[in-house]
Amino acid sequence: MCGIIQGGISRHKRRQSTGIIDEVLRANETYAEDFTQGKLPVQPAKKLVVVASTDARLALSQILCMGDIHTIRNAGGIMTEVALRSFVISHYPRGTR
Repeated sequence: MCGIIQGGISRHKRRQSTGIIDEVLRANETYAEDFTQGKLPVQPAKKLVVVASTDARLALSQILCMGDIHTIRNAGGIMTEVALRSFVISHYPRGTR
């Protein structure tokens, strides 16, 4: 056998993914310790919502030359029913458009 375990993932691949998870958890812990933005308002200052693809290569804050916006990301950046619901939740209480 090739080291297959329950779920069809080899032990080697499981160790690799665990290493990545540990790395992400450490990065999150560092971020949380240094986080100083907790008192900022929930409303984005630019009152803008952008629907975009989940493509990790898209750095929206750099593409749009702005931060402080709400982003809704999904496969294809398509306004689906779920994305629309997220937009409504952002729009009505926070005044985004």
